Amino acid sequence: MRTSHFQRKAGCSHKHRGYKTMMIIDRIALILTVIGALNWGSIGLFNFDIVAWICGGPMSVVSRIIYTVVAIAGVWCISLIFRERESFDAIEET
Repeated sequence: MRTSHFQRKAGCSHKHRGYKTMMIIDRIALILTVIGALNWGSIGLFNFDIVAWICGGPMSVVSRIIYTVVAIAGVWCISLIFRERESFDAIEET
């Protein structure tokens, strides 16, 4: 028996949703890591901390939150190095 596109979408498995969630988290983590890398590049090349400049200094609460979130994203991206290729293929097929 053939299933329609709507039936396949409605019958979405938890595993499928898990892959989508992981893909979203992966992209957010990568974006935050790139932002952190650009900020570090700015510090290294120009001795200018963009986050501190925007948020009112390197020790402001907002700056420290941003630094922490970027650090967590960097740690998350470590998992991308060790993830099996099959999991990426499954994400791309969905």
